[in-house]
Amino acid sequence: MDALKKHHASAIGFVNEKTVEELGSDNGKRILEQWVREGFDLGNHTFSHADLNNITLEQFKQEVVTGEDSFRPILAEVGKTPRFPAFSFNHTGDTKEKHDFVAAFLKQRGYEVAACTIDNEDYLFNATYIQMLAKKDDSAAFKLRAAYLTYTAVEIEYYASLHEKIFGREIPQVMLLHANRLNADVIPSVEWKQGPRKGPSANRNFGARISDCEWLIYMDDDCIPRAGYVLAYLNAFAEANQTNLFHGLTFPLPEIPSLLYEAPKLTGPNKIFWSCNFAIRKSLFEATGGFDERYFLACFEDVEFSCRLDLLGARVGCVEGAVVDHPLRQIQHSSKLAKRWEVRVISTLDFGATPLQVAIRLPKHVLLVILSRFRGAKISSQNLRATLIFVGEFFYFLYFLPGWLRKYAKVPRSRFWTEQDALGRAPARFGL
Repeated sequence: MDALKKHHASAIGFVNEKTVEELGSDNGKRILEQWVREGFDLGNHTFSHADLNNITLEQFKQEVVTGEDSFRPILAEVGKTPRFPAFSFNHTGDTKEKHDFVAAFLKQRGYEVAACTIDNEDYLFNATYIQMLAKKDDSAAFKLRAAYLTYTAVEIEYYASLHEKIFGREIPQVMLLHANRLNADVIPSVEWKQGPRKGPSANRNFGARISDCEWLIYMDDDCIPRAGYVLAYLNAFAEANQTNLFHGLTFPLPEIPSLLYEAPKLTGPNKIFWSCNFAIRKSLFEATGGFDERYFLACFEDVEFSCRLDLLGARVGCVEGAVVDHPLRQIQHSSKLAKRWEVRVISTLDFGATPLQVAIRLPKHVLLVILSRFRGAKISSQNLRATLIFVGEFFYFLYFLPGWLRKYAKVPRSRFWTEQDALGRAPARFGL
């Protein structure tokens, strides 16, 4: 209850009357009364968690009626009546006749069926978790909590995608969770904070500032973690020794069909890594100063950050079990693609170039990058459409470039890169 209140989550507690009796009438009712006092609702989960598919209609009616014995009077004290039933095992009747009869019976008693849209099988994890706690195996329990969170994230993404296919839109979600020790231990540790909303660099720095953990794991909000994601990083941390930085693997989902679509891809070790999937010791993150918040777009901020880490001598490890899938996104309009090059004006000046050198060198670099996108591409209608977008991107870039040079020519450069330039350690050819 404390965790739910902390997260301002509305919840309905579904009651098995048999469990209330097994706890002892006074103890069971005291728990239900506390639940209601905290502002939560109560629902009917039948007397004994009976499976509708395996009992008669008369038996089901009895399960519902006797299932109200404890919580109906408690709701009445706060001016409420039972409104929500929950079917055991989500079974609503194995025949149309049984389904229709039950629906009519529940409506007659004033019930509205409470459907859950997300189920994460938490009870299976909890059974193992309880055994680990009994053995005082804290390490295994810690890893199980991490695995449980990763699996839950995958399930949420699966059901969200499924519902969008069925309904053609996002729908409000209702998640089924059991009142067990695992959820009691995990939910309080899961916290969402609103970032400064000034781009990914600022949000990542904000996350590091409010964290009190030794390690930071970063995953972009449009990535989907595969099973074992967090656990793979935890295992890497346990054996890290002098390695303070790790990256995982990132795969496009599905494979990129044409130049009209894009998604990051990293399938093996690389000292320059995508910031959508990496982990870093907080002390190292703070030593670098974090991400440069002048890089306000999700573009090049990770390359610049990786270069700083490399110059600081950070060892990068690759955690092949920490895998995320990155859904494809369609490339933007030419003008929006062109605006992503603004951050390269910042970086090129930081790396020691003069405004004149930027004006001469950056257009050539942009053109070469655009041409490199066609490497291995086949002739198709989608690729021809992409070609027109890329041509427009280049000409928009040329249009924007003078304004960017005026904007950043007199802006102070990065102290780090000013020092590196003086030492002759800035990227060759200004990183172009």
